[in-house]
Amino acid sequence: MKPQNFEETVIWYYIIGSLGLYFVGALFVTGPALAWLLALYLIKRLWQQTDATPENQRISIPPGVWVWIGAMLVIGLALVIGHINFGYDDVKIIKSFINFFLRTWALLALFPLIGCLNIRPQLLYRAICILCLQCLILVPIAYLLSTTGIETPLYNVSLLAKIGGNSERFYNVSLFSRQQGEVRLLIFAPWAPALAFAGNIYFCLASQDSDKKWRWIGMVSSAIMIWGSASRLGLLCLISLPF
Repeated sequence: MKPQNFEETVIWYYIIGSLGLYFVGALFVTGPALAWLLALYLIKRLWQQTDATPENQRISIPPGVWVWIGAMLVIGLALVIGHINFGYDDVKIIKSFINFFLRTWALLALFPLIGCLNIRPQLLYRAICILCLQCLILVPIAYLLSTTGIETPLYNVSLLAKIGGNSERFYNVSLFSRQQGEVRLLIFAPWAPALAFAGNIYFCLASQDSDKKWRWIGMVSSAIMIWGSASRLGLLCLISLPF
């Protein structure tokens, strides 16, 4: 399974390189950057699209994606109006718009939009399975570190925190956390329930891989991440997914 075009290449290497980005504190910065890069690429493709464009290379945006785009634009407008009503100056409004809209809410529209590009689902399934295998390798390391009494976070990439904005929690590198004496896996997430949330999505995607070996690796690894996060809602979702 190899990427066959620009968009597949970007998505493929971003997913399988997620842990590397996490360990240098760049995961929160590169996620929005990837979304905007591919969104601009899609706009370019739409602009260049003509009647002569082959059918298998044409891009069409379904109504459901337009709904997401419209909804996020409303949130962006509400954010600006709310800041104006509270008397914030222009600099604070722009900074807030960039940090809280362009890097967060806007992504809920951009990623469905990116899905309109020529990206094979099978490529996503395999990339997720590879990422799950990497996470599975980190699970025993995380539990081993937790027995040494080492403090968490392991370290913080403060430089990127200044560049990327938002809470420094997103730039902490911690494979696990301790809450009331209980060890909860984080792997690459800022908090344990977020790992369970990602694990449930990974479980769904991994279950669609055509290769039985990779399918089971992805599903089992996802289940272990969810279990290790000790998220009750995550476990409940995992149990309900097969049904």
